[in-house]
Amino acid sequence: MASANWLSLGGVGRGVVAFLVVSAGMSARAESPGKLRYLAAEERTVAYRIEITADRDDCVETLEGVVTYQIKPGQHELIQVDYSGGLSKSTKAKPSQSSSRFGMPRFGPRMFGPSRALSPFSRPAFRGLTKTKSQLTLTPLGEIQSMEGDSQLPYLLGNASLLIFEALPEAEKESWSVTSGISITEEDGRRGLPYRMPFETESPKRRTTGSEVVTYQTRSVEGPLLTVDKTYRLDSPAVNERVSGFEINGLGAWVFNRELGVPESLDLKQKLVISRKNTTTTIPMTLTYRRLSESELKVHQEEEKRKQEETQKRLAEMKEKQANTPLTAKEIEKVLANLESDNVSSVLMALQTLQNKNPNKPDPRIALAVDSLRNHENTFVQQRVEKVAEKWPLPEGVLSVTDLKRTWSDSTGAFTVEAEFLGLEDGTVRLKRDDGKVLEVPLDRLSEADQKTARELAEAARPVIDNPFD
Repeated sequence: MASANWLSLGGVGRGVVAFLVVSAGMSARAESPGKLRYLAAEERTVAYRIEITADRDDCVETLEGVVTYQIKPGQHELIQVDYSGGLSKSTKAKPSQSSSRFGMPRFGPRMFGPSRALSPFSRPAFRGLTKTKSQLTLTPLGEIQSMEGDSQLPYLLGNASLLIFEALPEAEKESWSVTSGISITEEDGRRGLPYRMPFETESPKRRTTGSEVVTYQTRSVEGPLLTVDKTYRLDSPAVNERVSGFEINGLGAWVFNRELGVPESLDLKQKLVISRKNTTTTIPMTLTYRRLSESELKVHQEEEKRKQEETQKRLAEMKEKQANTPLTAKEIEKVLANLESDNVSSVLMALQTLQNKNPNKPDPRIALAVDSLRNHENTFVQQRVEKVAEKWPLPEGVLSVTDLKRTWSDSTGAFTVEAEFLGLEDGTVRLKRDDGKVLEVPLDRLSEADQKTARELAEAARPVIDNPFD
């Protein structure tokens, strides 16, 4: 079958960001030294400490962190893997470049700085540099059957979740290799400006092809540990001046734990060469990872738990501080306007704002506006009002709209209407039906019981509260 490995590259040439997709055929040729298999006889957790360095002209970038895999058996001898983690980036400027304001643009995920996104909902370019999760399904030979989630890294490194998995052979041989055809799609990104220009358009995508070859040669066997020399080559030459050419050559040692059925470590050095027009950039890189021991894993999990608890505590403190901060006059006016809006989203947003507050002295205007929504046609609004009203209660002695709405009967008993009491003035009762129509009914045309109720409601009428600062 075919698997898709997303590879990304940031900052190829001046003002260009390339996104590359490698589609590798899993029917690739394979030769192998022993019966190597990824194992998942029972559910277990393994973790790896990863460190990647990229030696650029202006600085050395380091990506490092711990990633965790929850491995469990799946159906039809497949292996289910839940990946979690992410790498953090640090940059060390080189002395010769530290004071220069010019030169080549930055090569990597921060080429345009951290605040260039046009929307808070934009997809980050390199999800592998944030805490993220992925779900993988693979065969015992390491063939990726499916992948959900994105943990993409810069420098054509692919997904962080796939870094540890190599193709294993089916037969028992001293060496094996995997050859794959690749397809690379390159597109220009935004220029080095914080905002999109009014007439700027996206550049068309450009697609090139190439090859990827990985060879494995057994070096030594010590107990359950098999050490293998790994050679990696990716070649995608530039076919014209509009596209970039890419070349990677790598050599290192990969160690596989045959007893546990998982990789043990990797120590790989490689060079990434990018060519575009008359410019060639070479970036030496190192990629290392090592499996954590059981004790190291336990320490890591405890540390992660501590960090999570500290984060939750800080968030709770911030939320509590925000909840106890009174609304400003401007915020109150905005909330009142939204509560009276015909837009359900605006109403719900205002109610959410009020629910997040702990008012010391609830504003009676807000309390009355919230209470008036108890009979709102939207069910979600009604449900939210019940919770908000607990924090923003009506002033003492003021009746709720639920107390003002009832079934009214005329003096003959032949007619009834479901309506809200609005007021009693000069012997006329004003009622508001569910359809919004206001009725004016002479007091003596109501039943005796309703006349009494109308007088009682008039004495406990809802106050009209004006803002003296308007």
